[in-house]
Amino acid sequence: MKAEDVRIGGIYQTKVRNSLVTVKITGKHESGGWDTINTATEKTIHIKTAGQLVTSAVAPKKEEKKVVKKAVKKVAKKTVKKAKPAEKKVTKKVVNKVKADTEKVAPDKRVTLVGAAIEILRDAKEPMACKDIVELALERKIWEPAKGGKTPANTLYATFLREIKSKGNNARFKKALPGKFELNQ
Repeated sequence: MKAEDVRIGGIYQTKVRNSLVTVKITGKHESGGWDTINTATEKTIHIKTAGQLVTSAVAPKKEEKKVVKKAVKKVAKKTVKKAKPAEKKVTKKVVNKVKADTEKVAPDKRVTLVGAAIEILRDAKEPMACKDIVELALERKIWEPAKGGKTPANTLYATFLREIKSKGNNARFKKALPGKFELNQ
């Protein structure tokens, strides 16, 4: 991997003691390289060269994002506490910039069909069929199929039924009429 390919806020994999770990780049290190946070252990790691980064990780999972945010806050508090009174103001500005950078993890955040269905069912006054939900999602440009699926309505129907069966009364959806669903309030 080349240094120009590394971006702050990016999630990468690096080798630490013979095992691959996922890290998030939090900023440039003062002596060169990058400061990173191990998403599993929340420990900071100094990456000296781009060669240490094995691969760019796929979009981070929700759990990893939460861990990274928590770790950044933890590091930020320690940094501010260690700073001298005159440095605290500057340190806080740097910490806030790092926090802002970590908020911008996934630039191409796609809405799932289930997410679009929730949005549509929120606005709906009566229960809707999956086919109608898919048509509205496409019409309003809330969602579009990623791989050109042929039967998104069937997939949505199966997703609704699976959630209702597994979560019962805690499911986000409920079957109001045969073939029609609404939000479970």
